[in-house]
Amino acid sequence: MSNLRSIKQKPVDIEIEGKIYKLVYTLNSIIEVEEEYGSLNAALDKMEEGSIKAIRKLIWAGFIQEHPEITEVQVGAMLPMESMSEIADIIAEVLGGSMPEAEEELNPIKN
Repeated sequence: MSNLRSIKQKPVDIEIEGKIYKLVYTLNSIIEVEEEYGSLNAALDKMEEGSIKAIRKLIWAGFIQEHPEITEVQVGAMLPMESMSEIADIIAEVLGGSMPEAEEELNPIKN
């Protein structure tokens, strides 16, 4: 699964319902995930099994550095249900360190 050295630590833009957010995983965000799931790998495993809760936690954890005012519940309200698979793919790419270069644009997520 995820190796801490492979996590992309530069902020990555993610568009949700027409608004751009910065997604970045720092030591603090990984700790937040570990507090609930025991490890980052366990959270990613849950996400791969289709856990909406894991997706919400992982997106929120990626927001806490650049958007500390956004709560986990607010993240849940922002994310469109029909885009969960796409969102999980973005999380996996960022945590795997294989995101496109800054010039490339992510697919927007719309409700």
